[in-house]
Amino acid sequence: MSDLTNMIAAAIEAFNTIDAKYQMADINTQAKLSDTRNQAATALVKLRDKQLEQDTSINEADIAEMDQLTAQIKNGAALQKDFADFLGILAKYVAV
Repeated sequence: MSDLTNMIAAAIEAFNTIDAKYQMADINTQAKLSDTRNQAATALVKLRDKQLEQDTSINEADIAEMDQLTAQIKNGAALQKDFADFLGILAKYVAV
């Protein structure tokens, strides 16, 4: 697998983990973060589109950063920070 493929897999896992927390959050939190959640989903789709362009350079450190975020999310970080960190990583590769 290419580094981009690995990064996409790591990003999907991170997003799914964040989204599960989002889905379990109370309605007020969901309302507050719905735009950010949609922005994160869109950024993930853009990253997947990069696979077609084949012009994105990603290395093992980038993948490790996404894996670290997933672990952070699973360990109970704040939902708003989870989305911000996720978007911060993907902003290196796609417009968010």
